[in-house]
Amino acid sequence: MLAEKVPEGTHLYNFVYDTTEFSTAEKCIRIVGTVEEEWPITMEELITEFCFLDGTLITEENLPDGMFKVRAIIHPNEKTVFAEMAEGEVKVRTKSGDVLTANRKGIPHAAGDFIVYANSNGVPNETDKWIVSGMVFNKLYKAI
Repeated sequence: MLAEKVPEGTHLYNFVYDTTEFSTAEKCIRIVGTVEEEWPITMEELITEFCFLDGTLITEENLPDGMFKVRAIIHPNEKTVFAEMAEGEVKVRTKSGDVLTANRKGIPHAAGDFIVYANSNGVPNETDKWIVSGMVFNKLYKAI
């Protein structure tokens, strides 16, 4: 994956979900995913959820200019999530209020998209869920 600090108003296209977003003053970091999909995140999300490839933590002070390689931080006590393959085209409202569409027509999905739920004391949390493209699901999650 790649990351880059971008100016406010930078156009970002996520072909996996066929969504267009623009960076904002708060969401000023562009992430480029495993299949070249793009989305904006905050500096805080970059610092808490990603590190450099060698495992070095990212800070505002060591943020390089231009594009740089990152990987997700895997915490030893990382919570389990629940996932199910979406049947047909399904809309999901995320915890942050975004509406994502699984299996949207005209967008590649591999075998199909997944609805992923946060773990809430051993059960799927219906209020904290998101869509993960079937194209990248197996690169991001591991069955246990």
